[in-house]
Amino acid sequence: PPSPPRRSRIPANATGLLYVAERAGNVGGELNHKMDHLACFLPGVLALGAGHGLGDRWGGGNRIRRGLAHAALARLGLPASTTHLDIARELARTCVQMYARTSTGLAPEMVHFAAEGAVSSAWRDLLGKESTTSHGDFVVKLQDAHNVLRPETVESLYVLWKTTNEREWRDAAWAMWRGGGKHTK
Repeated sequence: PPSPPRRSRIPANATGLLYVAERAGNVGGELNHKMDHLACFLPGVLALGAGHGLGDRWGGGNRIRRGLAHAALARLGLPASTTHLDIARELARTCVQMYARTSTGLAPEMVHFAAEGAVSSAWRDLLGKESTTSHGDFVVKLQDAHNVLRPETVESLYVLWKTTNEREWRDAAWAMWRGGGKHTK
C-alpha cells in the first residue's frame, strides 16, 4: 500500500521511512539498520512529551546538547526546526507500514533497512536469500516474520490521535485491528 500523505516537516529520506537503528555493543559499535517492533513505543513517548509542551527545542535548554542534537538532525537530513512531534509522526508512519505492507496486516518482530547512500553487500545478501521477503523499503527475515501481538504501535497511535486529533492515526489503528481480527483467531 502507498504511504500516507506527509503532514510533518520532515523530508523523505532515501528509504522514505524514518527508523530507529541499533548499534552493536555500544555507542561506537557498528550500525545495524534494523528496527524491532518494540521500538514502536517511541512515537507515543515523544507525542506524550509534545502533548505536555516538551520537545519544541532539542537539548533541554543546554546549548551544547542542543548543538549535538542539531548536528544529529542534520546527519539525517532534517532541519533544526524538527520537533519531537515531527519525529513521532514519522516513526509512527514507519511502524504502520510494518503492518500495512504484509499480506496479513500484522507486523513482523523486526525489519531490516538498506543503509542510506549505499546498498551494502549485507543488504544484497538479505535480498538474495529465500528466507527473506521484501516489502519495498525493508526486508523481513523468515525467523522474524512472526507477530506476538505487541501493543507498542497501537498505543503510540492512540497517543498520537489524542495529542494531534489527526484521523490518520485512528484509521491506521483500525486497519491493524482488522488484520489482527482476521489472522489471530
